[in-house]
Amino acid sequence: MSPRPRRIEIIPVDGIVVGQGRRAIRDEAVAALMESIKSIGMRTPISVRPAKNVMDIDGIIYDAADVLVTGGHRLEAVKRLGWETIEAFVGDVDEDDAELWEIAENLHRADLTALERDEQIARWVDLTADKLAQSGPVYGGRGNEGGLRAASRELGVGRSDAQRAIKTAALTEEAKEAAREAGLDDNRTALLEAAKAEPARQASIIRDMAEKKSSGIDAELRKEAARNIAARLAEMFPPQEWEWLKSQLYTAGAKGVADAFVNETGAGAPVMGRQWG
Repeated sequence: MSPRPRRIEIIPVDGIVVGQGRRAIRDEAVAALMESIKSIGMRTPISVRPAKNVMDIDGIIYDAADVLVTGGHRLEAVKRLGWETIEAFVGDVDEDDAELWEIAENLHRADLTALERDEQIARWVDLTADKLAQSGPVYGGRGNEGGLRAASRELGVGRSDAQRAIKTAALTEEAKEAAREAGLDDNRTALLEAAKAEPARQASIIRDMAEKKSSGIDAELRKEAARNIAARLAEMFPPQEWEWLKSQLYTAGAKGVADAFVNETGAGAPVMGRQWG
């Protein structure tokens, strides 16, 4: 991505158009930024690009406007604070360069999930590959290969990391949504495992992994509860009654607690050196 001139200007907040397809605003991030801005001001300007015939997120078309490139949360924060103007980098860039600019900033954010990060990297590689294919091999290669090299060079993303990102980003939308619902969108191992399957099976694989994860958590919680109960019983009953209590637990069908009690007390024998009150 060749650099384009940028200048810093103070521009009206209400004159900035937020285009379609941007990441959703997170209220908690905006709230934190508002506190920071009130305390120390806005340290990093937003970025915009002048454009014509642009559509905002509500579908309204503007003949000419400054379109937001980076800094959506910062812009929303100052809007809520009542600012009328904001400091911004203004760059004469096309849509592709603007998106590359936005992605490069997003990748430095700490709140991206693994899936979001991989989607951003894959999109960056695609956009860069297209530009390199048009520019020629002097920029480091053509097509996807050139995009991977550029990602490594300009984003600091390893080649293998970029290749894995492309695989994850290629998951079906159904699979991605299943991962988000199951809380697996930040689990790259699970995402890559699903990406190995045929597209039609990816969502079901994600759901299966989520079910196994949930079952594993439930089982561990049950084990922990059994250990806590067993420890409490060992404190309540004197050592000479442990064997009797153990048999009562097994007879009552409380095998999990009984097993934990055996582990806690040494299979019914008093634990040397332990004090019981």
